[in-house]
Amino acid sequence: MPYLSTHSGSDPLVKDFFRKSRGGHSSHAKELVMISMLSNNALKCIYHSIPYVTALFDYLTAVYDLAYRHDLTLLLPMVFGLILCFFGGQYLMLVTISETVRLFCWRELVASANALYRNYEIAMESSRRDDLIDADGNRIPDVKEISRQDLLVQKLKVFMKTVDVIEVRSAIRTLATAYFSIIAALRLKVARYLALALSSARVISKSIPLERILAEHLPPGSKKWSGILADTQLNVLCMILALFFGRWVCSLNCAIQGSSMFVQSMIMLGQKKGLLEDDLHVNDPRSKALVVVVAATGFLWQASHRSGLPFPFNVFLFPLTLLEWCLQLVFSGLLFLTPSMDFQ
Repeated sequence: MPYLSTHSGSDPLVKDFFRKSRGGHSSHAKELVMISMLSNNALKCIYHSIPYVTALFDYLTAVYDLAYRHDLTLLLPMVFGLILCFFGGQYLMLVTISETVRLFCWRELVASANALYRNYEIAMESSRRDDLIDADGNRIPDVKEISRQDLLVQKLKVFMKTVDVIEVRSAIRTLATAYFSIIAALRLKVARYLALALSSARVISKSIPLERILAEHLPPGSKKWSGILADTQLNVLCMILALFFGRWVCSLNCAIQGSSMFVQSMIMLGQKKGLLEDDLHVNDPRSKALVVVVAATGFLWQASHRSGLPFPFNVFLFPLTLLEWCLQLVFSGLLFLTPSMDFQ
C-alpha cells in the first residue's frame, strides 16, 4: 500500500495509546516515554522501508522466474554450497542455529510458515477486493476517501473476517515455542557445540560405511544392532571433538555439507542440460571423490583465514556478517538485560 510509505511514522493511534498509559501508570512514565519513542521510530522505519522491501521482492521474483525458465534454479544451491564450504566457519552462530532448527523443529516450522502464508494470501486477496469497492458510486474507491485511522480499522475487520483464526493461532504458537526453545538451548555454549556434533555425525555417516563395517564383525545375533552402535559411536566422538575443537568442527561440518550441496546441484544441473549421464548420482565414487576434493579445499581455506574474510568476500558476504553479529548479540544475553538497564 503506497500511502503507508509516505507516512511520517508518528502514528496518532500509538501516541494516544501511550498518552493514556502514562496517565494510568504514572510510576512508569519514564519507561513508557522510552517505549513510545522506540515504537514511533520502529513504525517510521517500517513505513519507509515498505517500498524498498517490495521492490527487492519483485526484483528477486523476476530473477527467479528468469532462472526457472532457463533451468538455472540449481545455481542458487550451488552458490550457497560454495559459500558454506569456504566461509561457513566464520558464521558459527548462524550455522548452529540452522542445524538446531533442522534437527529439532524444521518440519513444524515449515508447516506453520505455510499455514501463515496461505492465510496471508487469502487476506491480501480480500484486501485487494476491498480496495475496489465504491459504495457511493462517485468512481473513487472508498479506501481513498476515509482517514488513515478508519482505513486501519477497516483493514483489520477484513483481516479478521477472512483468516482462519484457529490455524493462525496454532501456527503462531508453534513458531513461538520453537523460537524460545532455540533461545533456551543456544544460550548454553555446550548446547551449540552439541548441535554441531549431531549434524557432523550425520554428515560423516553418509561418507563412512561404519554400519556395514560393524555388521561384518559382529556376531550373527547382534548384527541388527550395527546401525545403533554406529550412530552412537559417531555421536559420542563428534560430541567430544566439538567440545574441545568447536570452531574447527564447525568449519569441517560446513566444508562437507557445502561441498555435498554444490556437487549434488551441479550433477542435477548437468543432467538437465544433457552434459552428464542420467545414472550419475552423489553416491557415485567419482562424485564422492569430487566432494572430498572440494571439502578439503574449503576446509583448508577456512583454516588459513581464521582472522576474517579477505576483500572482496567481506563486502559480498556483509549481510551474513551483520546477521551473525545480531545473533551473537541476542544469544550473548545483552538483549535480555535491557529491561533492567537505567536509560538516562
